[in-house]
Amino acid sequence: MQRSKQLRQRGFRPNPAGDAAKIAMLARQRPRHAAAQFAEASALFSAGKLAEAISVLDAAISLDPALAKQARLFGHDLWEAGRRDAAVALLMHISSLPQSETSLLIDLAGMLIQVGQLESAVGAALMAIERQPGSALAHGHLGSALFRLGQFQAALSPLLIAVEARPDDGGLQANLGAVLLSLGHFAPALAFSREAAQRLPGLYQAHMNASAALAGLGKLPEAEAAAREAVAAAPTNPDARHGLAAQLLSTGSITAEAWAFYEARLELKAVIHKLPELARWDGEDCAGKTILVHAEQGLGDTLQFVRYLPLVAARGARVVLVVQPELLTLLTGFSGVNALLAVGDPLPAFDLFSPLLSLPGIFGTTLDSIPPPLCMRVDPRLVESWRLPPDPEQRLEVGLAWAGSRAFVHDATRSIAALQLTPLSTVPGVRLHSLQQSTEPPPPFPCLDRMGAVTNFADTAAIISGLDLIITIDSAVVHLAATMGKEVWLLSRFAGCWRWLRDRTDSPWYPGLRIYRQSHYGEWGPVISRVRQDLAARVAMRSQTTRPDTAP
Repeated sequence: MQRSKQLRQRGFRPNPAGDAAKIAMLARQRPRHAAAQFAEASALFSAGKLAEAISVLDAAISLDPALAKQARLFGHDLWEAGRRDAAVALLMHISSLPQSETSLLIDLAGMLIQVGQLESAVGAALMAIERQPGSALAHGHLGSALFRLGQFQAALSPLLIAVEARPDDGGLQANLGAVLLSLGHFAPALAFSREAAQRLPGLYQAHMNASAALAGLGKLPEAEAAAREAVAAAPTNPDARHGLAAQLLSTGSITAEAWAFYEARLELKAVIHKLPELARWDGEDCAGKTILVHAEQGLGDTLQFVRYLPLVAARGARVVLVVQPELLTLLTGFSGVNALLAVGDPLPAFDLFSPLLSLPGIFGTTLDSIPPPLCMRVDPRLVESWRLPPDPEQRLEVGLAWAGSRAFVHDATRSIAALQLTPLSTVPGVRLHSLQQSTEPPPPFPCLDRMGAVTNFADTAAIISGLDLIITIDSAVVHLAATMGKEVWLLSRFAGCWRWLRDRTDSPWYPGLRIYRQSHYGEWGPVISRVRQDLAARVAMRSQTTRPDTAP
C-alpha cells in the first residue's frame, strides 16, 4: 500500500494507457541517468573515494551495460594520469563483471605487476589464459609475475610459450633471459638477453642480464663491457649504475669510479633506510664539526663498514652514528663514535651527513688500502652468562648459520637447507651450535640451540666468543664473527656478493676468513663435502696440538 501511495504521489494513476507511456519515457531516459551516474563515479575515482565510486559505477552499468567499455577506457586514463591505485581498483572491479573481456584481464595483469600486486597479477593472467590459451601476453605476464615472486622455475614455462608465440618481442625475450639467469642457465640467458638488447637497445635490463650471464660464464671483461652498455642505454638509471659498480668491485676494480657508481644504491628501493637529503660530507675539512653517519642497508653491512668511523674521528670530527636497534648494545662504546643512536630516534644537531657505505669512496679505498676490521669487544659479564659448562670430551665448538633474512632478494640462492649440512654432524670430535634465529626449524641432526633467549647482537657475540670456529652463509653472522677475530668459513653462492670478489678463497676485508664458493650454480653438495673434509682435518690438527706428550 505504501508503495502504491508513493507511485500516485509521483503522478502514476491506475490508467493502463497512461502508465505505458510513462514507462516508455523512463526507458528512454535510462542512458541519460546512467551517464550522469558514470560521471559521478568518474569524479569519485579521481578523488580517490574508491569504494563509493565503485558503488555508483555499479548502478550506472546496471542501467547501461555498454558503459563497462567506457569505464575501461577511463581506467587507462587514470593510469596515464598517475592515479594507479584508482585505475587498478576500477579495472579489477570491471574484470569481475560477467561481460568483461579477456583483453581487460591481460591489461590488468600488466598493471598489477607494475604496482607490485603480484599474487593478483598471477590470478588475472591465469583467468586470461583460461579464456584465451594462446595469448602470448597473458603467458608473458604470468611468467613475469611469478619471476618477481621468486618462483623462477614456475616462471620458465609460460615465458617459453610467450616467446615462442612472439619471437620478435624484445621485452618477452628480456624477461625469459632474466628467468634463465636466475636458474643458472647462463648460456641461454646470454643468448636471449643479447637478442633482446639488439631489438631494444634502450632496454638496460637486457644489457645487465647479459653482463651477469657473462660473469657466470667466467667472461669477466665482456661482463664489464655489457654492464657499461647498460649504463650507456640508461645513464641516469640507478639500477644500471649500481650494476656496473657491483661488477667492478667484484672483480677487484676497487677504484674511485666504482665507488662513484656505487652511490646509485641510495636511489634503489632495496635500500632499507631511506636517507634524508642533507648536507653531504664529501671528505672536506671537518675538524670541529659534527658528522652524522647513518646505517643504510643490512646488519652485516653496518658491522663491515663501522671500521671507517675512527678514520672520520681522526679528521677532528665529532661522530654521531645511527644504527639498527639490534646493534645498539653491541656497538655501545665503539671506537671513533661520540654518540650512538638507533634508527628512528630523534636526531641531534649536526653539521654534515654521510651514509655509512659512502665512507669507502670518501676515503679513496682501493684493494690495497682496505682498513682492517676493528676488534669487537664483548662485555665479559655477558660472555660469562652465555658460557656453557666445560665439555668433558673437549670437542671443537663449531657455530652454524645456514639461512638469512627472507626479505633479501638473493636469499633463495644464498641460504642452505639445514638438511644439507648433515655431513658436518658426522665429523668426530665436533660439537655443533646453532646460531640460527628461532624462526628457522631445527636441523635434523644433533646441534645445540643457542639462540632461543637471544635478544640482540650483543648476546650473539657473547655466544660466538665461546666457540672455536664459525661456519656460515653470507649473512650478518659472518661479519660479526670475523670482526671479533674468530676463525670463519664462509659458504658462498656461485654469484656471490661483490665484497667477496671472484675466484678467491680469502678476503681483503677479513684476514683469516676462508671462502668456500660454489663451483656450479646452486650446487651446495660439493661445497659441504669440501667443508667436511677440512673440518675433519681441523679436528685432527687440534688433537695433535692438545695431545699430552707421552714420550719418555
